[in-house]
Amino acid sequence: MHPLITSNDNRFVASIRDKLPDRSTATPTWHAWTLNPISNSRLTAGVSPAVEEIFDRLQEWQEDENNTAKAQQFVSTVRLYVENRLWDLLATDPMVMHKPTLADLIQSVRSAHNNGERPFEEPPFQALLAHTALRDSAPFYKIINKAHHRLHEVTPHEAGEVAEPFKEIDRLLRSCSASYARFMGRLTREDKDLFLASLPQPPARVTLNRAPIPLLGEVSARSHADRLAAAAVDEVFDFGVLGDIALYGVRSPGLGALALQGQVVAVSLDREARDGDPVIALNSDKVYCRRFLGDSRDPSRIALACDQSGTERVPPTLLLPRAKTLLLPIVGVLYDQERFAGKEEACPVATSKLLDRKLVAVRVVDDSAYPVIRNGDIAVLEAVENLTDSEIARLEDRIVVAALGNEGDSFAYLKRLGGEVSPGVRILENVGTKGSALAVVTSADTGSLGIGALQRLSRVHGMFRHLG
Repeated sequence: MHPLITSNDNRFVASIRDKLPDRSTATPTWHAWTLNPISNSRLTAGVSPAVEEIFDRLQEWQEDENNTAKAQQFVSTVRLYVENRLWDLLATDPMVMHKPTLADLIQSVRSAHNNGERPFEEPPFQALLAHTALRDSAPFYKIINKAHHRLHEVTPHEAGEVAEPFKEIDRLLRSCSASYARFMGRLTREDKDLFLASLPQPPARVTLNRAPIPLLGEVSARSHADRLAAAAVDEVFDFGVLGDIALYGVRSPGLGALALQGQVVAVSLDREARDGDPVIALNSDKVYCRRFLGDSRDPSRIALACDQSGTERVPPTLLLPRAKTLLLPIVGVLYDQERFAGKEEACPVATSKLLDRKLVAVRVVDDSAYPVIRNGDIAVLEAVENLTDSEIARLEDRIVVAALGNEGDSFAYLKRLGGEVSPGVRILENVGTKGSALAVVTSADTGSLGIGALQRLSRVHGMFRHLG
């Protein structure tokens, strides 16, 4: 049996797609297509791959990048999709087209734009025509035209040249389609909310003004070396890898143990939030500090859920329209202790005082500190110069990296400094949900007691998430 399901309801299609395997080649196999209707410029109806089909082909090729057949299949689906989306924009064009290429279609859209025809003079069309990938000298433009006539000559390298700009081209085509549908009077009220809503303005970019800092190596719940002794040659952590960022002060418990009230989070202005990511979400004049969850049954909305790893007293999950919500993925947390004014869950800030300190970095391995610090994250530290009882007591309940010595061996531990259980002896507690606690001698007057003695101590001032 080969059922055929057709609908112009995006939510219904999404609910069907949610019940199918992730991959179209799995069992049962499936294909997603879009109907391209008859118009003045198109005398026969047709179908072209839906964008889900394209990303499926892309994933198949990326898992076997040297496979020429898979590369060509991916490029072919992109060609059909882009050409037909452009052709649909020319429904009122009186000139009948016969198998137009990308060059033919772009030229027709550009001609309509230059002649001031509605709605081709609107911003979505201006942005589409100005995109560098659609210039006649661009690799994307050349390869798509080549695939129209000589698909067998397309190489895996050229598939990569197509894959890189496709997502942005698709976004622009969707905007143009919404603009055209509005002009033709085809948008429902729900469609207008989905396609034509404007996102809130992003926050101002913050420049950290930090030179690269030494990267000492790797630490975990227990590392078989003293990572606090010296940096490896030429190993540094460069804050520039974060890209464009903004800073927000946390005022709510919505991020759980990841970021507490009074701390500062760094958000990316040029990365896309993925399902499950902690985010700062902007909606109208509201600012939310939560985890982003997509709704596979309704692509027009998102869920913002609070993390209960810090406390169960958190606001309920919130559903918001995707098209009206700007999601800024959190790429770092700085462990400030500030009081931030305002009524929102987070507020923009200009800087963090912790960045002015003498910092070094370590890379965290394993999941012993999850969900506070994940495998691969970078922790930034400041060495404690004087290991006096008063200085150590000031760090109680703070995350630290402690170097311990015991019978000639030296180990580095990523732990939370616990309370004193007896004079000169403290507990190093696990940071996250895994690992175990251990006792440590913090005073030379106490003696060895058969347990590790504290040799070096650094306070963890924050972490930056692994972005690979």
